[in-house]
Amino acid sequence: MLLGYCNDRSVNSGVPGDGGGYLHWRCALRRGHEGLHRYRNYVWNEQRDVEYAPVPIADPMPLQPWERRCIRTRRQMREAIEWHKVQDEKRAAIRAERRRAR
Repeated sequence: MLLGYCNDRSVNSGVPGDGGGYLHWRCALRRGHEGLHRYRNYVWNEQRDVEYAPVPIADPMPLQPWERRCIRTRRQMREAIEWHKVQDEKRAAIRAERRRAR
């Protein structure tokens, strides 16, 4: 953000179902831009709905300020671990219910 780029992300955490796209996608447009956020040929809105919208051939491809790696932040890791724990508990409860029903 200090470099003048929007830096909005299509995914706020590593939890599945939290937005579309990939963790490393960040908006390549300048800060304060109008309209949708863009990572190369994909755009998203404030609700994180991602869709394919190729850049017109006459327009230059927006340059990414820097290439990012697909490494989660500590917060994203904590949220993903918590999400997986909840899903494991739900699966265990379903298995236990099936065993009792036999």
